[in-house]
Amino acid sequence: MSSHSLRRFALLSIAAAVVTIGMKSAASALTGSVGLFSDALESGVNLLAAVTAYFSLWYAARPADQTHTYGHEKIEYFASGLEGILILFAGVGTAAYAVDRLLYPRPLQSLVTVTGIAILDPLLAILVSFNILGTGFRLVRRSFNGLMDHALPQEVQRELRSAIRSALPPGTDFHALRTRQAGAKTFAEFHLLVSGDSSVRNAHELAHRVEDILRGTMPEMNVTIHVEPIDEPSSWEAAELARLGEPSAPAEAPP
Repeated sequence: MSSHSLRRFALLSIAAAVVTIGMKSAASALTGSVGLFSDALESGVNLLAAVTAYFSLWYAARPADQTHTYGHEKIEYFASGLEGILILFAGVGTAAYAVDRLLYPRPLQSLVTVTGIAILDPLLAILVSFNILGTGFRLVRRSFNGLMDHALPQEVQRELRSAIRSALPPGTDFHALRTRQAGAKTFAEFHLLVSGDSSVRNAHELAHRVEDILRGTMPEMNVTIHVEPIDEPSSWEAAELARLGEPSAPAEAPP
């Protein structure tokens, strides 16, 4: 889905959240229900999320420039982190307000007449606060993983490794695979190991063939390839490869 379409959906979410907040706030003011108040607060959180999403999508869609040569997609993680922190504050505030109403009950104007259980209102508010806190925690964790250049999921890495290996001719190999995600974009880089006797032109053409195959398999991925001689000891940096969980020597050819 294009960035323009996503921003359009964000605008619709903003409009829906504004209407919902108005209705729930009015109902809370008329009834004095802390449950409705917490529900309106949750809708306010949704409004904040929609506004943040709209502006982060707008900024992330800007093309790469001299000061942001990899693009602006990481703004999405900063925005979601800020949004998550504010949501956590909203959840704590909702829970505190509900506990206060639970310890010091106040009569409601209506609604509670359906069940006749006055304690149900603050209990429902506490449940809503748990939902708000869960949402905030997930957003903060997503932001942390993105800003720390968290690797792509293992199943994606396995698919990527399989695609790379299928493109390699006999006598070549690869290692030092690193992956990360920035917003909607994914990035991968690795060392392509070729014969030390291979010409620069041949190594360059092989790298391009590998890139073409990867574009067909994972067209959304940005790939960077570093060519190294497979028979050169300095190409096998044991400590670095160990950190990546990869062998520090070339695999033996099958008999």
